[in-house]
Amino acid sequence: MLDNSPPLPLVIYWRTRMPDFDTEEGINGILLALQHRDRVCRVSIYLPAQPLSVALKAMQGSYPNLKTLELCHLTHRKNNAEAIVDSFQAPNLRHLSLVGFPLESVGSLLVNARSLVTLTLEGLLSNDCGYSKHLLKHLPLLPYLKILKIGSGYDSGKPSDAQVSHLMSLPNLEEFHFEGPSADFEDLVARISAPLLKKFSVTLRDGIVRRDLTLSHLSRFISEVEHFSFGYARIRFQDAMSIVMDHDELWAGRGAFELSFNMTSASYNVDGYAGLAAKLCSELAMMLSTVQSLLIEFSRDQKLDTKTQNKRWDEFFRLFDGVKTLRVANSFVDELDRCLQPGKPGKKQSNVQLLPGLEEIVCYGSHNEFVAFVEARRLAGRPVRVVTGPSDRLSVIF
Repeated sequence: MLDNSPPLPLVIYWRTRMPDFDTEEGINGILLALQHRDRVCRVSIYLPAQPLSVALKAMQGSYPNLKTLELCHLTHRKNNAEAIVDSFQAPNLRHLSLVGFPLESVGSLLVNARSLVTLTLEGLLSNDCGYSKHLLKHLPLLPYLKILKIGSGYDSGKPSDAQVSHLMSLPNLEEFHFEGPSADFEDLVARISAPLLKKFSVTLRDGIVRRDLTLSHLSRFISEVEHFSFGYARIRFQDAMSIVMDHDELWAGRGAFELSFNMTSASYNVDGYAGLAAKLCSELAMMLSTVQSLLIEFSRDQKLDTKTQNKRWDEFFRLFDGVKTLRVANSFVDELDRCLQPGKPGKKQSNVQLLPGLEEIVCYGSHNEFVAFVEARRLAGRPVRVVTGPSDRLSVIF
């Protein structure tokens, strides 16, 4: 059928999570389409090990019109991950996404894909702990790269002790997203600069274990960005804790800065993470000073310890002195209201001094009105009004 069809562009799209995918019948269409190399413009294949291996072996030679390549190894393991064949070339590739592939096989593909605009590498597998060095060796070959997403599939243990002789500049990079162990993030961010960065997201999988985490290179990395200041920020406590910053209201899209810590229900403790968030945000104090609207969300699990101490929020909120609007969503309204309670008579009422520019508290999903805090602010000559926000403006929180 394809042999007799008009020479129109071909899109190969097949995604399945079924381990019993029928290789004999289901893969035949993919193999047939891959034979028309001059017509293939997009390949998006998400398959388990065996059928994906068959497809990869068929991807040989040059695909001159291929613009988008998305390959996902659904059952990737170090001992069975397939590599892309060396003879495969896509000189005009613009968007590349690889999930569950050996890091060592990525380099040969990048050498011949210098027109890449977006690069996503998730579930990276490698036998070499010098993973950031291996990856960065190929990034200078991508002068048009605007979006870089990295997801490490292993833990290299600790940051490299090797001295960084020079920074690698990614002159057109606008978005940088990282997910993985903090040691890998430290190695990577210590070696790059991105002066035109507009969005930045990092998810650290070992945030629970490494309570001494400081991310010493993060401040330098952010300080070298030419225009990196935001008016809106969001703090979310759900299956992970994230800090998001953006130029626009946060329900309009993904934030420009996001810092996440994956949590387990056994160790989830809001008090500890509030302190850790304050410590890490202190490295970004210059950027936080421009925030005018702060949104806090929280998903409550009755099994988890959600008690927080006022001193934790003392540390945290003092980093947001410019905030005028505080938005608090769902069950965290009660928690934060308790933390902002003024001190007992005769004791220093430091909470009244937090957020000195605060003018409005917007509550979503709760009727608690921060009565004690509002009254204390009124008596201090810093009135704050409380309003109820529309619940449909926020993402669903269970």
